[in-house]
Amino acid sequence: NESGAYDTCAIIHYANFENGPGGWSNYRNLVGSDSRDWKRTNGRISVTRGPTNDHTYGNSSGYYLYVDELRGSAGQTAVLESPLLTTPSSFQEDCTVQFYYNMRGLLGGSLEVYTIDLGSVTKSVALKRNGGQCTGTGWRYAEARLRRGMASQFKLYFKGTTSAALTGDFVIDDVTVKCCTGCSNTSFPLATFTTSSSGYIQATNDNFDWKNTKGKTFTTFTGPNFDHTLGQMSCLPSSASSFYMYIDANDGNSGHQAVMSSPLYTPAQATDVCFIAFYYNMYGSAIGSLKVASNLASTIDSSAFCRNRQQQTSGTIWQKGLLWVRPSGTSFKVVFTGTTLNANRGDIAIDDVGISCYPETCVDFFPATFECDSDGFLALAGGWSRRKALDHTTGLSSGYVFNVWNSATDKLLTLRKTLPNRVTSSKCSLEFWLWMTVPVVNALRTTATHGVISTQLYQGPSSAGNAGKWVKVKAKSFTVSFALNIVVLQWRARGSYTALRLDDVRIVCCPVVNQTRSATTTPTTTPTTTPTTTATKTPTTTPTTTPTTTPTTTPTTT
Repeated sequence: NESGAYDTCAIIHYANFENGPGGWSNYRNLVGSDSRDWKRTNGRISVTRGPTNDHTYGNSSGYYLYVDELRGSAGQTAVLESPLLTTPSSFQEDCTVQFYYNMRGLLGGSLEVYTIDLGSVTKSVALKRNGGQCTGTGWRYAEARLRRGMASQFKLYFKGTTSAALTGDFVIDDVTVKCCTGCSNTSFPLATFTTSSSGYIQATNDNFDWKNTKGKTFTTFTGPNFDHTLGQMSCLPSSASSFYMYIDANDGNSGHQAVMSSPLYTPAQATDVCFIAFYYNMYGSAIGSLKVASNLASTIDSSAFCRNRQQQTSGTIWQKGLLWVRPSGTSFKVVFTGTTLNANRGDIAIDDVGISCYPETCVDFFPATFECDSDGFLALAGGWSRRKALDHTTGLSSGYVFNVWNSATDKLLTLRKTLPNRVTSSKCSLEFWLWMTVPVVNALRTTATHGVISTQLYQGPSSAGNAGKWVKVKAKSFTVSFALNIVVLQWRARGSYTALRLDDVRIVCCPVVNQTRSATTTPTTTPTTTPTTTATKTPTTTPTTTPTTTPTTTPTTT
């Protein structure tokens, strides 16, 4: 899901509108007057309204649905109805709708999302967005939880209501309806810092404080131009801007720190794992560092998030950060530490901090990025070392990797992991990113030792290609017995590869329902041409249930 957690879910509907309306239709006189239609189009609607491209493909050939406010009058509504959706009986605990929208140019009006159960006329509102958000030409993500215990069959509706200004459009794309079981157990309110510090507390033993501000920071060529919550507010007066938290590099000297902690969070269950997602901006030639971690990081199983030096090329870019905590029933806080460098162009900003806790099914040891420290890796008898280099995590020379120089003898790097106690065995998968100056066939060997059993997971690379490129390695899977939940991983390097680098090591272990050992997968390597990970959206279609006969009109193509 959006936080990076593994859910046990069923996607019951997905529509990207590429090959038609995807089963959606216009409905008239459903709840009150409905006098406008949703339409299907591609490309740009107008220079001043709507997105530049669709969301699915990110280009002008992709399609989306929209309501043209300009050709109407104030107070008119356009209601879009989904096909009949069926919830699997085992997935009725928690349903959500996820979609992308654009409301550029709207100074009023509203977009409402609601459901109606089959055989009922009562609507349950899940989400409402008012005009005036000024989303720009891009897309914004929205997710709304539909009420728990939903009927097995229902329909979803998008209702756009025009304003008196008649200056914009309602636009949606990539609508997903997902129903889960045993998923989000506790979701805490999003900290947007819009009107205050959102309950965050400044430390008293640091050098200076985080500040709450809006718009651009005081110093030129550093900091964001606007907050992440509402984005660029070019069509509204600056007084309507939203807020964020930041450190002003002018307030500290080189190496000075500003520390801020969240309110106390308590997960509902002792077995929950909690995910922290936030957005950050680190634009400026004199950026120091940002570290985000739990206040219990030294006593519980958790990750940390670290970035050093400039991460963005302008003040218009916000990036997403993720980390996790296994609090074992203990209340915890999230601590943000900003460190200055040696000049004033070093403002660091954060916004929209969200925390969700889930009953853990699969144990996901999120990627060891080495940005903060060695992440538990230990080099035996020298050879390997954590060092600054052009890494895979950030794609910048200020990132960190584990590096080893060419050697005629084995150079060992080890990692010891302890899985939470289980009543069943776990099947684990391992993946990591590999880089070599001069690739040497079979220069790296990876093994997993569990008890007295040692299993080779990877030996490669299989060819001498991809010099100076990051290559993703998917190693063989391995099984960890519930009776002995400790596993030791080793990377052995030998050869004339000049330099070999390791980054972003990820291990995921899931319970084995059938105790019969599954066949392992063949290790593969996938070359990439850039040092950063690029997510590619592949549109899919999901078969939908034919809706009951209702007086509808199909969204027209313009």
